Amino acid sequence: MVKTISSKNAKEQAKAKEKCLMSLNKAFNFSSNLDTHEAIVADTSVPLLHTGHQAIAAWSVWHTGHYTEDWRSNGLSMSDNTETVAITGALGTLADTVDSILNMKEIHVFSDFTNAIKHSLDPSIHSVQCYALEILSILTP
Repeated sequence: MVKTISSKNAKEQAKAKEKCLMSLNKAFNFSSNLDTHEAIVADTSVPLLHTGHQAIAAWSVWHTGHYTEDWRSNGLSMSDNTETVAITGALGTLADTVDSILNMKEIHVFSDFTNAIKHSLDPSIHSVQCYALEILSILTP
């Protein structure tokens, strides 16, 4: 679900942001505490190219109130691609954590890159197709 906040004045925008944040918190608290639901949070850090540093994909998995986090270096990469790597890592961690991923009714992915979420489930040819195929193999064994 993608939320867009559009308003003409700052007061309306602040109210809309508050409502959106409450909705996100409710969804996260719901999905992170049930045994049939999952909350995944993905984030990335992509430095400027001239620094020579590598992109980092980080994730956390919340299941029945338990928290697991991990990260992966992703070399020189774009933000959307690195976020897709984080989502892939999170789903791999989830698969290692639960008895059976088939028992999950819902997996809620919290990410600030909508393209990464779209790419995560798209098996067609694109820059992170290999990660999409890995995700699909986890979700459909």
